[in-house]
Amino acid sequence: VTCTNFEEVINTLGEHVLTISYEGKTAIYRIEVVDQVTGIEIDVTNMKKDYLYGEELDLTNATVKAVMKSLASAEVKEITADMIVGYNKVALGEQEITVSYLGYEENFKVNVADYTTSIKVTAPSKISYISGDELDLTGMIVSKVLASGATEELLQSEVSITGYDKLTVGTQEIIVTYQEFTDSFRVVVVD
Repeated sequence: VTCTNFEEVINTLGEHVLTISYEGKTAIYRIEVVDQVTGIEIDVTNMKKDYLYGEELDLTNATVKAVMKSLASAEVKEITADMIVGYNKVALGEQEITVSYLGYEENFKVNVADYTTSIKVTAPSKISYISGDELDLTGMIVSKVLASGATEELLQSEVSITGYDKLTVGTQEIIVTYQEFTDSFRVVVVD
């Protein structure tokens, strides 16, 4: 059996004619050699990878393309939400996202972080004072409330306290501040 140009034909994309000869007989076949997808390549270099708790995944600048057996250049496509699995906007920490395209998968990682939404102050044990007494913060608890609902107790050195005047008689609102967040409690100063 002889086949003309077989090695050249199988390595060249497109339509070809094969001539096969055997014992004096010849047959001509028209064949088309097509490229094959062997995998995918994703590019998330310029994509946002750090998210706040509850934030939707932003696929802007995330692309995928087929890797061809012939090494020919393939069309670059935007990665869309229906191509991915693995993102959970309410799961803290590093997450592995899987991109599926043309039956192949590749992964990339993003991070979801919690953040402070407010503070909560539990008033100190002593809330009644005689004029001239220094403010006593014993028993006061200041906690930051995070977007996830978790709370973390803050040290008194991490907050500022304003609003107390030891010489002003009456009810006073004491303001507790952490970053841009505030809460308050009331004390009474008597003569």
